[in-house]
Formats: sequence, C-alpha cells, structure tokens
Amino acid sequence: MTTPYGIISNRAEYSYAGGWTAKMVYCLANTDVAAFLAAHYLDKYPVASVGDMAVVGITDEPWMEGDMLSSTGKSNSRRVTLSFALVYLDVAWPTGITRPAYRTGTTLKLHTTCAGQYQQIPASAIVPSTGAAPGPGVYNSRFMAENEYQVEWDRVETMPNFIGYVGAVNSGTFMGCAAGQLLCTGASIEPSFIINPAQPYAYRTTVNLKQKAVVIPSGGNAGTYGWNHWYNPQTKLWEAMNLSNSLPPYNPVSFTNMFA
Repeated sequence: MTTPYGIISNRAEYSYAGGWTAKMVYCLANTDVAAFLAAHYLDKYPVASVGDMAVVGITDEPWMEGDMLSSTGKSNSRRVTLSFALVYLDVAWPTGITRPAYRTGTTLKLHTTCAGQYQQIPASAIVPSTGAAPGPGVYNSRFMAENEYQVEWDRVETMPNFIGYVGAVNSGTFMGCAAGQLLCTGASIEPSFIINPAQPYAYRTTVNLKQKAVVIPSGGNAGTYGWNHWYNPQTKLWEAMNLSNSLPPYNPVSFTNMFA
C-alpha cells in the first residue's frame, strides 16, 4: 500500500483558559522533512472572525511503530505535526491608533499609558477676562495630555538601526497621529526566538513613543500643536519653534518603515 503523503488531519481546540490552539498532521517521506520544515514554519491556521493562528511548535516522529528504518536511523515515513496558537495578535487596534505596517513573520503589540504634564504659563501670557493684569511673579499652569505608546516588535530576524529614530518626531502621519506629534524617546532590544530550523534566534524590541497634541479648538490660533511648537507669551499664540541654528528642536523623520 502506498503511503498517503501530505496533510492527514486538522484539529482545533477552543478554551477560555488556554486560548485557541490547532494542529495539522502531515505524513512525509523522511527525506522531505527538512525542506518541509524550512518551508512551513511560518504557516498560519485560519480562524474565521478571529484571526490567523501561528506555528508555536513542530514535532517530527515515526509514522507508526515498526516502520522500516533508513540508514540514518529514522523511519522512512514521518509524522510531522504543526501546532498553532493565537500569538500574532492581528486584531484591530484602539480607535484612533492605526497599527503600522510590519514585517511578515513578526508580531506587533501595543501597550498604552495615558499620561500628561503641567506647563507653566507666565504672567505675560495671561489676559484676565475681568480685573487687573497679573503681576510679574504670578503664573498659572495648563495640563497637557502626553499619551505614551510602547510598541513591542518581536520575532525579528534582522533588526534595523533605531538610532536614527530616537529623539526624532514623525515627519508624516503615523499611528493616526499627525506630523510632529510622536516623539521616539527610546528603543530596547533583547534576544528572542523564532521557529526557524535554520536560524532560530531573533530579537524583540520595545519602541517608546510619546504623543504631544495641544488642541486649540477655536479662534485665530485654532489647531493642533506638537513637539516642535511652543506658546509664545509675547504674541499669546502657539507657534512653530526653531533654535538658533534655524532648525526645529526635534528632527522630523519618516516613521513609515520603522517596523518594515
């Protein structure tokens, strides 16, 4: 009887405690196993309305007891099982935060912290609606939202250089934020792993992005202002800010290929 090489069965398991998992079982010739693993370690198991499950484990074992052994000690027919789980997290991000494009075979997760800081307003920038003008030693403060995003990029086999991004702001719309609103404050890189039989080592990086968006809803100064803007107490307007070298404080850089 000819061995029925190819896919033999699919099995999916659903659990509230352990998440969704699945398996695909293949019967392969011993000589085909290595090439099969190299070609299929990034396979996905489609699940309607949930997302694709990714390979998290592979087993290679004899197809059945008593198989004929090759010169290398393996049975001529092998049972190869691909185990899948929901690890790619290809789900919609929160409203207003657009998930960036990222490299195939990698994962991209978002961690958000809602934060802010107080900005001191000097007396020269304060115009009371009634009463006398404030004295020179008087000041007020305004709370500005500065949301923080930690984007975790994992299973990266070739890590790009983040030095050009750190300390820069986005030159165009990125993650739903207009140009100049996102400041890259740092990126940590550490070892990770991937189920690549030829090269199992990878990297995981966490990129820290801080958003600054000062919204002036109406009036002659209406608009949204970011990291390269300041409130000018003389003109009493939010304006673009340049240093003495005629350049903005934060260099605008395209973030489009940050995770490509």
